[in-house]
Order: sequence, then structure tokens, then C-alpha cells
Amino acid sequence: MGTKMNHTQILYAAADTLNQRAEQYGDADPLFSDVAALVTIALGKPFTKYDISVVMECMKLARRKVSPLLEDNYIDQVNYTAFSAQFAVEAFTPTPEEDTAAPAMQLSPKETLNAQDIDVHFDGVTTIVRANMGH
Repeated sequence: MGTKMNHTQILYAAADTLNQRAEQYGDADPLFSDVAALVTIALGKPFTKYDISVVMECMKLARRKVSPLLEDNYIDQVNYTAFSAQFAVEAFTPTPEEDTAAPAMQLSPKETLNAQDIDVHFDGVTTIVRANMGH
């Protein structure tokens, strides 16, 4: 890290990176689906979007071990962890056949968050991360 970044700057940089990647590559969800399908074919066993996001988290952890001062490793780690959280709902929510209990809470399609829907505010003492749900 050329300059010392605080946690708020890392969060802003992570959101900025997500926005840039969305402009370059589109929605991350189908990209992770494509990677999972390709890895499934290449390795001959099923992989999910969640699996791929966890592998990418591990890649960043391994890179941090080699380069602990490279801020990109921390910024990307935040984003891959966020993708893992997003994809975990799909990966670990039982299907109706598997679960007769109440369905898991999920965001409706209109409530899906994009990076530009996230505001980060820091007043020097408290950090607030707020999702703008269009309400």
C-alpha cells in the first residue's frame, strides 16, 4: 500500500471496483454461473457460483500471504466475500422438497442490490453502510 488506507477507504474502493467491473462485464451473477459451468466441465464434478466465489476468496487470501501490503488484495477480498454471501442463499436454501419449514427469506428480484445501491458514510467514529432499496 503506497498510502495507508483505512477501513472506510477500502469499502469505498471495493464499491468503486464493483461499479467499474459491472460497466466492463455486466452483472456478476451470470459471469459466476458461466465460470461454475466451465469448471464443472473441466473437472467433471458440479460447481456452483458460491463455490467459485469461495475459491476467489481463497485466492485473495493466498495473495495476501505473499503481498500483505497490496491494497488490491483487501479490496477484492471484500467483494468476493460479498459475492459469497449473495450466492450462499441460493446454495444453501433447501428446496421445497428438502424443507417443509417456513421458506428462507430472500430478496425479491426488485430488491436485488447493485454496488451503486450501497452508500458508505464515515463520520470519524462510526461507519454506516446503507443499502438503498428504492424505498
